[in-house]
This record gives sequence, C-alpha cells and structure tokens, in this order.
Amino acid sequence: NALKSYAYNLRNSISDEKLAGKFDPADKAKHETAINDAIGWLDSSQEASKEEYDDKQKELEFVAGHIMQKLYGATNAAG
Repeated sequence: NALKSYAYNLRNSISDEKLAGKFDPADKAKHETAINDAIGWLDSSQEASKEEYDDKQKELEFVAGHIMQKLYGATNAAG
C-alpha cells in the first residue's frame, strides 16, 4: 500500500495546477514514466515479496526525489 499511495501522490503532484507548469518537460516525462512503471508493476506483481515492493519504491523515490528536489530548488531560488 505504501508504494501505491506514493505513486498516486506523485501522479497528483505533477497534475497539480500550482506545480504542473514548473516542471521541466524532460523531467516531467521521466517522472510520469517512473510513476506509470511503478503502477504497472503493482498491477502485475500481486504476489511480490515485501522486499520487491520496497525495492520498487526506492527506485521510484530515487527518480522522483531528484526531480522534486530540482523543482523545489528552482522554485525557492525564484521566490
């Protein structure tokens, strides 16, 4: 459930009106791909182990973390 919640929260963040226009298009595409990959993996991996879920969440956090850090760094610098 943690991975699913995280993936959907990330999806909502890139759709948020306040943030959507601030993403670099390449970063947004990477973000969307990582989110869709995670959600697709969840749908096809109902029997996966806790470790597999944890690993998949770490992968998504790695991609999203860099993009969000870049986004918030640019937003703070501009603000």
